[in-house]
Amino acid sequence: MKKLLTLALTGVLAAAALAVESEPSNTVGFISRSTTAGSYTAFSACPKGLGVDMPAVSVLGTQGFNGDQILAYDGGWLTYSYTPDNTWGGLTLDYNGMYIYRNNHGAAATLVVAGDVIPEGTNVTLATFPGANTYVGFGNPLPMDVDLDTNDLTLVADGFNTGDIVLEYNGGWLTYVYSGSFGYDLTAGRSYVMRTGAAFTWDYTIPTGAVATTSTAPMKVAKAATSVELN
Repeated sequence: MKKLLTLALTGVLAAAALAVESEPSNTVGFISRSTTAGSYTAFSACPKGLGVDMPAVSVLGTQGFNGDQILAYDGGWLTYSYTPDNTWGGLTLDYNGMYIYRNNHGAAATLVVAGDVIPEGTNVTLATFPGANTYVGFGNPLPMDVDLDTNDLTLVADGFNTGDIVLEYNGGWLTYVYSGSFGYDLTAGRSYVMRTGAAFTWDYTIPTGAVATTSTAPMKVAKAATSVELN
């Protein structure tokens, strides 16, 4: 089992240089997301152990540009703007929360999220669904891709039912419907919104030998843009 690796706050910025040349890693403990001018980029607060309500500066350091925004989804969208004197204001991040970065400053930039490595064998809560047909935002809390149909996930036992959906934002909302399987991977460093037909808690135990995956293979199911109102 890997020992917990803690990166100090200064390590957030040190990891930025490393991220340019490396892939997401469950050994190093960081992910990076590229943002372009005017774009919305979904990201998760991984890898930060099992932390909740973490001040944004403890996860992102002082990264950001004046006017950029982060949207947090918690049953509705909350918007936080970056200012040089107050970074991200009152924004706090959860290890499994859903966030979108809005690049308003006019140039491409790389967002680096650094923190802790979650050890193998750890049980994590991916999401808690409070009731039928509710939208819940969640992030992949690992710097590794997770195949929803393998990776030791037991979706039926967890509580999934036919018709449950995962929504991914990638320039528009893409919908993946559960019908005994998802045929879909949760990408390292990315966050999602899910709607289920029942209330349950979705848990996942990190398997032994977990490694980062950087597959370039096409998705197993066709992606279709949808127009979804989440509020």
